[in-house]
Amino acid sequence: MANMSRHIRWATLAVAVVALSGCTVMAAEPAGPGPAAGVDTADWMQTVFADHQDVTLGQVLIPGTHDSGTSGIVVSEPCGPTFNVGVSALTKVGAVLSPCIVTGLARTQTQTVGQQLEGGIRYLDLRVGVPADQAFVADGSASIAPAADPAVVPFVLQHVLVSLPLREALDQIIEFSARHPKEQVILDFQHLDLPDSTPQVLQYYLDALDRVLTAYAPATAGAQPICASAWSRDVMPTPDAQLASTVTIGQAWKLKRNLIVLVDPGQLPDRPCYRDRRAAILSPWPDTEFAEVSAAANQADLQQRQQRLAATPPQCLDDAGQNWCGFFVNQMQLTIKSSTQKQCTVAPNDTCSLFAFNMSVNAGAARKISDWRTVQGLPVNIVILDYYNFSDPPFVPTMIELNRRMVGTSAKVQQ
Repeated sequence: MANMSRHIRWATLAVAVVALSGCTVMAAEPAGPGPAAGVDTADWMQTVFADHQDVTLGQVLIPGTHDSGTSGIVVSEPCGPTFNVGVSALTKVGAVLSPCIVTGLARTQTQTVGQQLEGGIRYLDLRVGVPADQAFVADGSASIAPAADPAVVPFVLQHVLVSLPLREALDQIIEFSARHPKEQVILDFQHLDLPDSTPQVLQYYLDALDRVLTAYAPATAGAQPICASAWSRDVMPTPDAQLASTVTIGQAWKLKRNLIVLVDPGQLPDRPCYRDRRAAILSPWPDTEFAEVSAAANQADLQQRQQRLAATPPQCLDDAGQNWCGFFVNQMQLTIKSSTQKQCTVAPNDTCSLFAFNMSVNAGAARKISDWRTVQGLPVNIVILDYYNFSDPPFVPTMIELNRRMVGTSAKVQQ
């Protein structure tokens, strides 16, 4: 289960060359801008859909972030990365020699998940791991007793490198959920990169994570576990594949549920809280380092989705069993390919980071999204970016304004 990110495969070679040449390269990240003037980003769903509660989340334009939990990865000297389980020895050596190259190729956001939620983000890409130096070790010859207190198991949010404690992020999500009960938030647990040296070790961590999501809550007023606020099957029996197309915002408000927990089937126990992400959401990945290629791929995906939704009956499932009628993600972030990463090893500079690389997309992402929706009439749903708060025009206010236009309200977002 320990997946190595494509973003960092060649970073290990880069850092060795940089260190040997005596160069130091860091990712230059200025302070992110604050919320746009006149925009209520904390309660925008409640405001926009107050009189339009028949809208489903599959119709809503939802701003999201890619690798949402990476703000804790330090990209300024001395950087000092900590590794998630499963990282190669070569990566560790490279990070010692030139740590800021590695961290610059791993970090994707400057804000914590709590700040992102307050800033209007309603889709979080969450990748859970355990620091390599804190992983539980067992020889596999005996069973392992469950953790006495799963909340102290060292789960983290990570992107190959350790970012922030999962518990810290859950506190922020739970507290936001309690303060803003009508804001619907999708928690997409895309990767569980946990220690798996033996089946018993893996089960120890899966059991602990399950117990954290079902039972843990911070000691603050109104806080309750993630699953107590989720679109659980026991209170919302809609099939996973139909969550985006059938459940209205009004129904979620009436049931007082505002978190959608997506997990790949078979990873966590079959509880009502966990929705099958393979059935509920489709997130095509352009896998490109070129903004124009990414835009064309995303547009082609939207056109296919439009055709499938318009068919009679809708042609939701493709040959691979992917659901084009569920939640749908446009991944607009770019991926640094191996050839470019190799070039960074030969001539490192301050563009060798995900921050610098993705500015070419963020400079026009909001305009592209607006064109897809208002000019071409394409069924945009969820859009994710790296460094979402560095965008011009502003990403979140644009999405909010497009939702206002969809329901016919006249309020104008300042950009």
